[in-house]
Amino acid sequence: MMPYLNRFEEISQGRLPIRNPVTEEMIHTIAETAGIRYGQTIFDIGCGNGHLICTLAQRYGITGYAIDSDPDSCLRTTECIRNTRIKETIQVICADAKVWQPPDGIIPDSIIAAGVSHIWGDVFSTLEALVSLASPDTSLIIGDRYWRHDIVPHEFAAQWICVQSEYAICQYARELGYLLTGIVRATEQDWDRYEGAIWQECYHWIRNHPDDSHTDEMLEYLYSIQDEYTAYGREHMGWALFLFQPMPMV
Repeated sequence: MMPYLNRFEEISQGRLPIRNPVTEEMIHTIAETAGIRYGQTIFDIGCGNGHLICTLAQRYGITGYAIDSDPDSCLRTTECIRNTRIKETIQVICADAKVWQPPDGIIPDSIIAAGVSHIWGDVFSTLEALVSLASPDTSLIIGDRYWRHDIVPHEFAAQWICVQSEYAICQYARELGYLLTGIVRATEQDWDRYEGAIWQECYHWIRNHPDDSHTDEMLEYLYSIQDEYTAYGREHMGWALFLFQPMPMV
């Protein structure tokens, strides 16, 4: 692993509004499906730059908490909130999501975790963590990768042991008492736009830092993510927002 991998990821994605192949349309579709509405409380775990929760607050009038362990992400989320009319409705919490607990008496209507399964290791552990924060009526929205096919080249699958099939994700949610009630998939074009935006950020940084001691490493990082995407990623991996709701009593 490159010694400056986290720094390269921050450089390549830090300025992107959403650090995943998610569109405004996807956000609104999953929010409508989940029944998100005025006055509800939302937890955004691993909020990144805050675009998702700011979008929900502006459109639906929700309140909530945006949690992220990265100080730069917290600053960007704070700035996103400052530039809108939602200053009093969203609180930014700069903390490790693995140990963060909501204030006493705060019950979420929905919990969102988009592209942050690395915090807990995989999507199964992410589901478990969100369930531990949920009430019996809380909806869970998870954004994550999934395998598009049953057969994936071994050399690629071995690099992404955290990724599961949609079927496996659905089955595990049922074991935890939740049903998959909605899904909004990123298209291949959404993926292309997202990856292309990352490549552009890398390219401009390399051009603007020709004498930096880490420029060669950044170029190597760009090569590696492009090779991974063009060789395997675009064909075999998908990304979606999954909506899980508590199993009805029967």
